[in-house]
Amino acid sequence: MSSDRSCNGEKTREEALLHSYFTFLANFSQDRAREVVEKEKEICRCGPNNPWGQLLGSLMQLAGAEKQYLALSFLQPRSSVFLRKDHIPEHSA
Repeated sequence: MSSDRSCNGEKTREEALLHSYFTFLANFSQDRAREVVEKEKEICRCGPNNPWGQLLGSLMQLAGAEKQYLALSFLQPRSSVFLRKDHIPEHSA
């Protein structure tokens, strides 16, 4: 990434990709975030030892993990059976 462009307020291609990726993740659009990274990976055709290619692979895994996390059953609304208070009997003295 070029620091000259960043100082002038222009985004590099990498910065734009990361911005859109994390914007999609923040808006719960994991599939769209993954698509953005897949497109970049196809364009880049980075080798396995290239740090940018490794980061792209990690971003794809992160999008998948976010999607799985949000699909977990404990995040689903609970039924009213679990929310009611149990009746505690009063002791007579």
